This record gives sequence, C-alpha cells and structure tokens, in this order.
Amino acid sequence: MKLLIRSLAMAGALVLVSSTTAVAKDAWALDNYPEATMAADMAAGIQRVNVSEDGQYVTTSSMYAQWKSADGRDDFGLCTNVAKDDCGKSNLSRIFGTSLLPICGDVVESCIKGLEVYKEGAAPEAAKLVKQIPTFKTEGDPRAGIPQGSGLSVFSAPNAPHTGGSEYTVMAAVSWEFRDGEAYIQQVRIKVSGTSEQANQQARLQYPGVCTSPVGSMNAGQRTPCGGPGGPACVYHLVGFCGKEQELSPNTRIKLSLQVPNQLVGWFQGRLKDPSVEISPIDAHYNKLSIDAAAVTVPRLFVKYDTKKFGNALEGVSYGTSGLDVKEIEASSDKTRDVIRKLTLADNDTATATSTLWTVATLNSGGNPCFADTSKVVGIVTTNAMAYLGSAPEFKTGSLSYQVAGTHYLPDGVTPSEGTYDLVMRSETARCLYGFSKAPISATISVVSDKGENKVATTVISEKNGWLKLAAYGFTFSSPTVSVKLSQAGAVASAKKTTIACVRGKLTKKITSVGPKCPASYKKK
Repeated sequence: MKLLIRSLAMAGALVLVSSTTAVAKDAWALDNYPEATMAADMAAGIQRVNVSEDGQYVTTSSMYAQWKSADGRDDFGLCTNVAKDDCGKSNLSRIFGTSLLPICGDVVESCIKGLEVYKEGAAPEAAKLVKQIPTFKTEGDPRAGIPQGSGLSVFSAPNAPHTGGSEYTVMAAVSWEFRDGEAYIQQVRIKVSGTSEQANQQARLQYPGVCTSPVGSMNAGQRTPCGGPGGPACVYHLVGFCGKEQELSPNTRIKLSLQVPNQLVGWFQGRLKDPSVEISPIDAHYNKLSIDAAAVTVPRLFVKYDTKKFGNALEGVSYGTSGLDVKEIEASSDKTRDVIRKLTLADNDTATATSTLWTVATLNSGGNPCFADTSKVVGIVTTNAMAYLGSAPEFKTGSLSYQVAGTHYLPDGVTPSEGTYDLVMRSETARCLYGFSKAPISATISVVSDKGENKVATTVISEKNGWLKLAAYGFTFSSPTVSVKLSQAGAVASAKKTTIACVRGKLTKKITSVGPKCPASYKKK
C-alpha cells in the first residue's frame, strides 16, 4: 500500500508546453552526487546517509477508501469522491486523502488566495498565476470540510527572480481523514519552490490515470493509479519537459495567503526566517491565513560513512532508502540530531551543500496543554538548522527549550555555519504557560551548547497585536539548545491549573490549563 500511495503522490500531467530559457542554478539534490562505486563501497562497509527534507513534498492529490478483505487484509481503492467508486462501499474502515489546494475563484472552500514575492526592503508585489499543472483531481465537499484536490500552481514574479528565472511553484497540501460524515485535518504541508521549465526527453507521464487491477491479481477489481514514473527528479513533470527546482535567492521574502477551514489550528514549523502570521475570519467555517517570511539557507548533508572505522551511525534509528541504498533520515526526526553528531566524524564537521528554502508544515504540539488549544493557530517555530526538534518547543523548568543540530562548517570547510531560530506565538499562550496577567511580557533568549557553553547570538524580542515574537540569529553548532525564558513584573510564579472535559458527538477532550475553555464546536461536559 505504501508503494501505491507513493506512486500516486508522484503523479504528473499530460500536457505539452514550450520550454523557457534560463541560466539556472539547480537546487541541491542527490542527483548531483553520482555513486558509481556503490557495490564496492557497500562491500567495504561504507554507509551512505542523507539528511532529507523530502518528506515535506507532495506532487498530486489523492483519495483512498480502506476496508477489510475476506482474508482479513487491509484493502485500498482509489476514489475521486467520498460517495463514489470504492469510497461508496458500505464496509469501509475509513476514507483518507491529500488535497493540493486549487486557486480561489475556482472553488469556494479551501484554496490559494494569492502569492507575493519580493526582495528584502522592497514593497510586496503580487505574483501572477501562470498555470496549474493538470493532474489526478478529487472532488471537494464543503459541507463535510473536504478540500478539492487539484494540481500544483505555477506563478510568475519577474521583479523578484530566483537563480533560474522568475517562476515559482506553490504546493499547499492538506491531508485529511473522513469519518462520521465529517473531514478531520491531519496535516498541512506548504512549500514555495523556484522552478525553471526545461526540455528533458526523459520526462514523461507520472501515473496519469486510474486503472482497475485485473482478475487474478492480488488486488483484483481495485482502482489504482496506472501509468509509469515521471523520469528525472523535478518539482513537476510534463511530456518532454521538467519543472526543475532552482535555488531561491537568499534575500527573497514570500507571502502566501490561503483560505482554510477554521479547524486548521495548533502549531506550525518551517524553513523560514523572520516570519509573521496573519489570521482573519472569512465566515463561520473559513479563515484567511497569511504567512510572510524570508527564505532561509539550510546546510545539507550527504555522507559516505565507514562503519568499520566509526561503527553503525544508524543503529536503532528508523530510516528510509532511496536510489542505490542511500539511507534517508528526516531532518525533524527524534534521532537525527544524535546521528549528525556521529556523522561529523566522517565529514570533517562540514556540510555537503546548502538549499535556500521556504516551507511550512503543521506539527505536534508536544503534549503541553497550553500548546494544545484546538480553537486557533497557536504559533510557528522555524530554523535553518540541519536537524531540529520535530514538535513545538518543550516547556521545562520554566523555559521553552528547542534543540537543533548541524555541522560547524559550510561546504567550503572554512566558513562557520550560523544558525537562525524564530518563535512566534500568541501572547495568551505564553500567559497560559506562566499564569501571567495581561500586563506586558519580557523575555530572555540563550543558546547553550551541548557542553554547557553559551553561544553568541543576536536576539530579537517583541510583542505586537497579540503575538509574541522571539528570535536568535548567528549562533553556531554542533548541538545547541535555544532556551527562552519569559517574565512579567509582579507575576505570580505559577497559577493553579484545572481540568475540564469537553464533548462533541462521540468525541471527548480533556483540557488542562489556567482557566480552561472548551474549543470551538465542543461543549463542557
């Protein structure tokens, strides 16, 4: 099933277009590091490890029904509507999918309202929609809260070019699960990529259609993606053309505005610098969400690691495999920070390359009841660290702690790698953590190495329009902890927290905080 879903997630478009000419600097990719000696190196105990960002990217929409077959196996079928095809079966366990948001105006539910790309210090300028990449589409259901599934959207911003032209491709992917007549958002992933459309004879269709598995096959009668992989590594594929990812210019700012369900709540993480968040209600069901931030340059790592000399760096660590047995570990996974400390033995504490990125995704609240508010967006935490904590900052001993890791040097082996960290959260969340009043909040930020040494950093602290904004820039690695401690004149050390039970239909949530309140659409039990 994982292969089936992954194959659909790579689906492309059946369309012919003319290529554009650009002097391009392709974004960092493993394609640029051929491994001709793989077999010999594996025999010699050489392990290849890549710290990956690829888990954030989705290239097409999908919708699946799941049910138990007669022999007890989980079976899956591809759908375009929650009431049709395999999704219309009566014995379903669940229906789930991922919707790439369309442009607003085509739909009235979740959609992309606009993109602005501009240089630092300049006025924001609206980018112009060039095209949407045709792909497998799924129907939305506004009453159930299911977004329409469309294709990637390509914009042009001629006054703010990247290293390979002026086109930007937007991915805004909402993953959801449908049960009891209502859709529940599981995750949101957003990426804005610089792209250059290039002629490529290897580029071909990526699973463009829907096929039914033949009689006699393991999944006989089931609807599955059909076709073949799309060829070279690209953001999108067309017949004979490839939307190749390009490096964003480091001084680029991007503002993306979305119309999203008001159940899109909680925390976001990102590869951004100096972000600001704007949220305003559109109607009883939808909000306008805008994120304005600078792109950030992230050190990347691809290491040939001698296990006979240094031991197995991945022992006890979960990883995926790509290409010719390259071990892929996600930058945000729990063990990656530990792995990087081991890998520095093999790479001279030096990054392989860098990528300039603009990405955002929802993340785990970390379990703190003040962070688990299910009625609003609580905050966003961003960094350029090679590896980082995959949840909201941890509240320990009166401080908000966030762990990061990376190599000391950039790819030249000389220039120190300098870290960035931004934390933007609602002021009321900070007051919940500490039991503060509505009086102004002050804060101190420290960056402490794994050896207990204070790292030099420039810090920024401000509170405006109900948001607390904190940042630390210029610190170095390998595995520091960014710690934020808030204070308030005359504040009580801690306020008493209480727990209430909130219900919505068959669902029950327990909320523990100072003056707890039930989320929107829930009632106090």
